[in-house]
Amino acid sequence: MSLISPLKSHLVRNALVLLGGTSLARSISAVTLIVLARTLGVETFGQYVATLALLRVLSVAFSLGLDSWLLYACGNTADQQRLATAWTTSVIIKGGVGALWVGVLALAGYIWNHETFTLPLLFWGSVAVWAEELAAIGWAVFKAKLQNRTTFGLMVLFQLIILLGVILGIVWGVHTAQGYLFIRSVSGILVALITLVWLVQQIGVQVSCSQLLSSLRATLPFGFSMFLAYVYGRADLAIVAYWLGSRAAGLYGPAVSLLTTFMLIPASVYGVVLPYLSGTYREDPRRLDLAVRLSLVGYTLLGVGLTFGVLFLAKPVVFLLYGTAYSTTATLLQLLS
Repeated sequence: MSLISPLKSHLVRNALVLLGGTSLARSISAVTLIVLARTLGVETFGQYVATLALLRVLSVAFSLGLDSWLLYACGNTADQQRLATAWTTSVIIKGGVGALWVGVLALAGYIWNHETFTLPLLFWGSVAVWAEELAAIGWAVFKAKLQNRTTFGLMVLFQLIILLGVILGIVWGVHTAQGYLFIRSVSGILVALITLVWLVQQIGVQVSCSQLLSSLRATLPFGFSMFLAYVYGRADLAIVAYWLGSRAAGLYGPAVSLLTTFMLIPASVYGVVLPYLSGTYREDPRRLDLAVRLSLVGYTLLGVGLTFGVLFLAKPVVFLLYGTAYSTTATLLQLLS
């Protein structure tokens, strides 16, 4: 009962809050993509989603899995100094290396000049991803503190600002993928600034030069894991865009987006379970075995349910949201289930 009781109280409430926030944020994100898909058309929309997919995979070069490392390193702790040092170190690493990453991609876009991945798309897309990764540090810290109402607010605020920007872009007559990537980059920078200011006020700042090297060493396994996750979830869209063109990516992209939306349930549970497992290991390692077994059983059941749910809902959902122009997307989503 010592294990089950906390899971039924504090952790379950946090899981529900995080699930609600993630569900709302993903729903707003899905609405944004649907609006863009209907506004831009298949080919231009394909440029937009393919560019973001490619950059997400490449972003591991500077994000290094620091968000997952923060969940592990700061999970279920009340040590404010430790939290301040961890998030400040993460911002220094992500901010500095990420700025260099944006410059390298801009140069690569100038030299490469692929028909789908053009220089303007790569530049504004990389700025957007860099800003979002900085904002994600704050989300990870508040998850680690099990303050998921704050995480809820920041995630939803970010998606609302992007949606508002897209609506304004439509009103202003923007019809290019690079225009909406510019809007997304401005939205990301704004939310990153709000998040970092909130972290400073709530936790404080603590710079530690020695922590920089130790954090880089500690985060390598998390970065590799994140890279594999992005390859599994995003690389296929980038490959489709490179070999088959932006129209194929425009048909394939919504299927990946909807699948990602369906995956918000296990992702939300993960954000709560990992800090709990970390804290359990530090406080009483003997309880860890049961916690891991419960997690594995839960994820297995979620996987089975999601598979059959996506399989049967694919066609009606795609036709309702995207229209008949994306009929191929429904078949692709069924295959991906």
